[in-house]
Amino acid sequence: MEGGVWVDANAILEQPYINITNIIWSFDQVTSKVNILLVKRNTDPYNGYWALPETFMRADESADEAALRLVKEKIGMALSDSHTEQLATFTNRLRTPKDRTLSLAYMTFYPN
Repeated sequence: MEGGVWVDANAILEQPYINITNIIWSFDQVTSKVNILLVKRNTDPYNGYWALPETFMRADESADEAALRLVKEKIGMALSDSHTEQLATFTNRLRTPKDRTLSLAYMTFYPN
């Protein structure tokens, strides 16, 4: 029962995947431009396309920890949590072609 209304147990989403998408950016003081890291996907779906770096959140970590782990894995730099911030959550069930995935978007500043 939810809020006084019976809910069909089959209608409850139990375990969606949680994807962390990270906008990793830096500021070039020489050119006064913002740089954003893109990676070329090497798996389906969208193999060969450019994308923002992403990873799945692991069972033993928070979303913030996953965002910082992603930075370390992609560019080899360990940053403190003061460099990253969650921007948005995307939940549209049609967002991914296979299993239901919730996506948390982060913005991470990469210092020069």
